[in-house]
Amino acid sequence: MASRSASRPASRSGDTAHVRLKPQDSFDLIRVIAKSQSDARKAIGELVQNSLDAGARRVEITWFNDKGARALRIADDGHGVFPELDREAALRKIAETIGHSHKRSLSAAERREQMLLGKYGIGLLGFWSVARVLELKSRVKGGDTWILRLEEDRREAEIARARAQRTFAEETFTEVTLREVKESVQRQVRPARLQAYLAAELRGQLLQRGTEVRIHDKIARGRSTKEFVVKPRPYLGILMDELRTLEVAGHEDARLELYYVPSDEERRGVVSLSCGGTTVLDDVALVDLTDPEGRAREPWASADSKA
Repeated sequence: MASRSASRPASRSGDTAHVRLKPQDSFDLIRVIAKSQSDARKAIGELVQNSLDAGARRVEITWFNDKGARALRIADDGHGVFPELDREAALRKIAETIGHSHKRSLSAAERREQMLLGKYGIGLLGFWSVARVLELKSRVKGGDTWILRLEEDRREAEIARARAQRTFAEETFTEVTLREVKESVQRQVRPARLQAYLAAELRGQLLQRGTEVRIHDKIARGRSTKEFVVKPRPYLGILMDELRTLEVAGHEDARLELYYVPSDEERRGVVSLSCGGTTVLDDVALVDLTDPEGRAREPWASADSKA
């Protein structure tokens, strides 16, 4: 229920009153955002996205046992979270601004250049769909290592100086460890499935950046595959070089990468939509696009199109 602030009366425009909404409990909003992530792999993809945003050249993902429970660690050699701050202040800023966007002051061109999708804000909240605990360990330029610990459905975070153990030999690194991975999502996030998902989800960025992403399976035994390299999947078909950009009124040009599927091949083509290299729509044919008379617009609303 909305109410007027005692210190700030509602503004009026003619007969219409404008009232500022005041949530009763901000943590309830955090809970809603966190639990809105229904795909555990997407939450992990957002953590890898943070590594790419930080300019990482190498990302190591490890699936392992941790005190009898499954755990997943994402480590990178990027420039770190808020590298201009000391580590305690940086981790405190993350904890105190979860749910806020750290890219609001950037222009559209700057956002595209830095590809800041979910930078260390809402993306972290997705861990609730994967595990009970998230630990973020950070070190910059050989300084002290600090750790931020978040627990599912807990209002308080913990920040402490950590022991200097780290995955990389570099003086700057970031590690995100998801502890007590939920049984309901363990099949989804196992290395082989995660490899395929990340290769498709982050295809554009991995191709552009050349970042090396590897997944290590410390649980596999015997002759089972123990290391997976995340390689962007190649598209099949004939590249349409004449269609490389699309003008969008009021925005920067969209980049096109379209392949023609010959009619004699027994498979249909789809057109997906990505933002900053991250897939946001697998098939535009799923969008309900109609003209003013209610008729479908070809080919975008037709799943029968071969283009």
